[in-house]
Amino acid sequence: MAAHSVGGFRFIQQNINPFSSHNPPCRTNVPVLRSAHMDTQKLDQILAHMEKSDLIQEKLILKMVDLEQRVNSLVTNDRFDAKMNDVITTVDRFAKLHETLDQELVSIRGRYDRLEERLGFVEQKLGIAI
Repeated sequence: MAAHSVGGFRFIQQNINPFSSHNPPCRTNVPVLRSAHMDTQKLDQILAHMEKSDLIQEKLILKMVDLEQRVNSLVTNDRFDAKMNDVITTVDRFAKLHETLDQELVSIRGRYDRLEERLGFVEQKLGIAI
């Protein structure tokens, strides 16, 4: 068995011949990680840091979801363009209606003037003064 240390961990390499019948049934030639200096305080510190990082990660995920919902609720350029097209179409319809009503008003005034002229002739012929 060969052993070497890296960063406070001791690696033990178990050299086992896979073709030998003298190998114990549970042994493999995979390096086994054994702690030389790690105590419970370090494990507690690591667990505390992991819990803090999990809380931070959860908060970030919640903020990202909230931000995504806000972005989705904002008016996009396509929606804004569609609304502007609707407004412009409505204004165009109103302008066309106003133009049509102006033309009809001119036509009605012309008819009214002609009717007054005719009524004036009828009054003259009948000798009626109104």
